[in-house]
Amino acid sequence: MTKEERELRREQREHMKRMEAAAKEAGRGPIDVPFLLLVLLLTGVGLVMVFSASFPSAYYETGDGAYYFKRQLIFAVLGLFAMVVMSRINYQRLRGASKLLLGFAVFLLVLVIVPKNPLAITNNNATRWLGTQSFSFQPSEIAKLSVVVYFADSISKKKRKMETWRYGIVPYLAVLGLIAILMMLEPHLSGTILIVGTGIVMMIVGGIQRWLVAAGLGGVGIVAVLYVQLVEKGIIQYGKGRIDTWRDPFNEAWFHGDGWQISQSLIAIGSGGLLG
Repeated sequence: MTKEERELRREQREHMKRMEAAAKEAGRGPIDVPFLLLVLLLTGVGLVMVFSASFPSAYYETGDGAYYFKRQLIFAVLGLFAMVVMSRINYQRLRGASKLLLGFAVFLLVLVIVPKNPLAITNNNATRWLGTQSFSFQPSEIAKLSVVVYFADSISKKKRKMETWRYGIVPYLAVLGLIAILMMLEPHLSGTILIVGTGIVMMIVGGIQRWLVAAGLGGVGIVAVLYVQLVEKGIIQYGKGRIDTWRDPFNEAWFHGDGWQISQSLIAIGSGGLLG
C-alpha cells in the first residue's frame, strides 16, 4: 500500500467518524414535527381510502365491513412504532449490514421463483410471496430496503468516482439488472419499476454524468414503446390487461372488471371537473 493510499484511508476513516458523530447527535435531537405531521396525514388519508374502497367487499366476504381497515390500521401502528425506533438509532450503523441485506434480498428473490417451493405462494398467476396461509410477505419489499441502504452506503464513499463508468455506472446497473430479472420472473412489473427507478434516482443524486441521465430516459422511452407494441401483437401477454384498459377503459369486455376504476375516475372528472 502506497503512502497516498494510506493517507486516503485515514481521511476516509476520519470522515466516517465525523458522520457517525453527527448522526448520533441528530438522533438525540427533537423530532422533525412537519415531517411527522406529513407522515401521519398521509397514513390517515390512506386508511380512510382503504375503508371507503373495501367496505362492501369486506362485508360480503367476512361479515365485517371494517375487516381490511382493521388489518391496515394494525400495520400502520406497527409502521409508526418502527419509525420512532429507527429515528433513535444511529443510521450509520446500517452501513455494515448493507451488503448482507442486499445478498439476503437476492436470496429471497431466488427462493420465491424456485419451482415447487412449498413456501412460495402463487396468486393471480404471479408468485411474489413467501410464507404460509397465516403469514406471508413479498421479498420485493426487502429488496426495496436493501437497494436504498446499499446504494446510499456505496455511493457516499465514491464521490468523484461516480462520474466514471467503472465505479459509477456498471456496479449499480448490474445490481438493478439482477434484481429486475428476478422480479420479472415472478412476475412483478410495478415493483421492478419502483426499485429500478429508486436506484437510478440515487445514482443521479450521487453524481453520475448528466448526459447519461438524458440517454437513460431516452432508453426507457424506447423500451416502453417496444413493450407496448409487443403486448399489442400478442408476443408478450403479461400486462396486456393494463394496456387494454388504459387504451379503452369503457370497452364492454372489461368495463365491469379491470376497467372499472379508471372508467369511474374519468366519469367523475368529466361530470364534476377537477374541483368536484
